[in-house]
Amino acid sequence: MIYLVAKLFYKDAFIKVKIYGEDKRLKVYYLVPQHNIVNIDEKSFVLNDKNMMLEKGIPTYLFNGDAPISLNILDKDRPLIEYSPKQLHDAINSKIIGEMFNSFAKGEKISLGNLLSIATFVAVLGVGFFLYTELQNVQEMITKIIEFLSNGGI
Repeated sequence: MIYLVAKLFYKDAFIKVKIYGEDKRLKVYYLVPQHNIVNIDEKSFVLNDKNMMLEKGIPTYLFNGDAPISLNILDKDRPLIEYSPKQLHDAINSKIIGEMFNSFAKGEKISLGNLLSIATFVAVLGVGFFLYTELQNVQEMITKIIEFLSNGGI
């Protein structure tokens, strides 16, 4: 089903990723990559066009579950990888967060993304405060109704 949706709607953008796990299972994913990195289950994998192969016309990449770099099945001298896909994913995320904090620290102009994130935070606080005050009003109305009904009603 995923293959059919990807083939119909993302014909030129999607790729197929095969990951061989330590438990000797093969997992197949159809996704649209972000630049040359694919994120799967909080793991990041780097796509290398030299290691791409076509399978039924679909660009396909092979990965060992422990290596974040795509495998070339024709290469007999594979380099040893000293870091895992989870470590790569964490490094990318920490780099993004660090860059966001550094942009505020350097005194750079506020970008549109930073401005939108601040505006969203303020809007969420405003909506939360409004709902909190309205919740107290509703609670007061309910207690008045309960008192009225417990005193005999009409």
